[in-house]
Amino acid sequence: MHGRPRKAPKPEDTAASAAKAEKLRALQSQLLHNHHNRIYTKEALEISAKLLEANPESYTAWNYRKLAVEHNLKQSEYDPGSVKSVLSEELKVFAT
Repeated sequence: MHGRPRKAPKPEDTAASAAKAEKLRALQSQLLHNHHNRIYTKEALEISAKLLEANPESYTAWNYRKLAVEHNLKQSEYDPGSVKSVLSEELKVFAT
């Protein structure tokens, strides 16, 4: 906080932070690859969900999910059961 000197991080904290950063970089890389290539598969949406769990402030991941849901809804607009499935899967991400 304000006015307090920082404590040096412990080695195990540094290692945990580095592992978390590596995981985030890998997820972001996969998400950006999917986003640029317009890949909207279920696996791609799972990757974006994992990234958003780790970093909910990733606006690129939220925008990608929006595009993916729109794409999947257009693909299934003639089947009400499929539309319901797409929307219920999306609500699971928001509810967690």
